[in-house]
Amino acid sequence: MNFVTTHHKIHIAELWRLPDCGAPYSAATYYNMYEAAVEAGKFPAGTVVNFSIPAVGRGLLSAALEAKQSGLPVNRFILASNENRVLTDFFRTGVYAPRPPQPTAAPLLDVGEYPELEALGEIPPETFAAYACPARRYLNMKEKVREAWGVTLPSSTAVAYVALQDHRCVTADGLHAILLSLEEPE
Repeated sequence: MNFVTTHHKIHIAELWRLPDCGAPYSAATYYNMYEAAVEAGKFPAGTVVNFSIPAVGRGLLSAALEAKQSGLPVNRFILASNENRVLTDFFRTGVYAPRPPQPTAAPLLDVGEYPELEALGEIPPETFAAYACPARRYLNMKEKVREAWGVTLPSSTAVAYVALQDHRCVTADGLHAILLSLEEPE
């Protein structure tokens, strides 16, 4: 389940569902999501977008880098983590410090290490933005969506949406964004 938002708008009601394009572990998947949004009329082909992605590992970073380097019009990949902030801390401090994950209300994001970081070498800092989200914020987002749409978003999706909101608030970035959900609604 993938979603797309419009620019300059961050309210959950402005999310539209795209067809399932697969998990974001290959560059082709990012292209498929982009093309699905274009075909759905969400923005014209060639538009530069952001992707907001739950930080789950398993090739996520290498696939995103490959997609951007091969020409996908992406401004940034916004990586969203829960209270297990290993990836967020790395992008904020430059120090990779794996640690055992703590159980949270967003278990898909309970990741304590990203072995692919070491294999990637130098990562262009402008490629990724990373935001950690405390449980109270993503649980509140889940409640807002349930009230507005009658759908219970997976916690990892709510984390990614809060990260997108945070990125837009911090940077005033009004680009179109594709929000990835790796789980079906609960």
